[in-house]
Amino acid sequence: MIRQETIHTGTLSWLIDPRQPHGFESALCQAFVRAINVSGEQDPASSLKSLILDPSSRVTNVASEFWLSSDCRMDVLIEGHAKNGTRWAVVVEAKVDAEEQKDQLLNYDRALERRARQGWSDVQVLRVFLSEDGRSGKSSALGSAWARMSYLDIAREFLATYRGLGQSEGHAFLRIYLSGLLEELCGISCGADLIDLLAKNNAVDIERLLTERK
Repeated sequence: MIRQETIHTGTLSWLIDPRQPHGFESALCQAFVRAINVSGEQDPASSLKSLILDPSSRVTNVASEFWLSSDCRMDVLIEGHAKNGTRWAVVVEAKVDAEEQKDQLLNYDRALERRARQGWSDVQVLRVFLSEDGRSGKSSALGSAWARMSYLDIAREFLATYRGLGQSEGHAFLRIYLSGLLEELCGISCGADLIDLLAKNNAVDIERLLTERK
């Protein structure tokens, strides 16, 4: 099911939602946000990412297949607020085995503008384009306003958090999700132990999983 886009994003939304009964609290949501690639320290998206990752920030809602407008649906939405009351949102357009449609991100930009006029005027929005290779979105007129993310980025951050979640009720399900993510979208075969893992994969792929950030 990992390549079934709507099922995948629904599962991902459940995993990162601190309100769900998996026991992860906000750990995977923080890991997910860390996996977002922003251009640099001077990029407004970088400041917003730091605000969201601040321990004082609180997540209030996570949803999949969220309708921004009657004709525009985002794959993942995370909403929250900072300690000072600043409201923020992360909107994610995810691609599995698909390319951008003509003007797709531009249409999302316009929907976000309409949303701002209808109650989101004080919400700072972090736009994220999620793809298998972490490429930049091309169909927005706002240039680099859409941050990049790859499924390998998610796998790396989730793996770094995984060990500390061993006593959580959802730990076994997270293990299954990570195995599918690595096998199907990252090109890395899972193994029963380290020797098995190294035997099944090219060492460069393992190094890329553990260290590389795009």
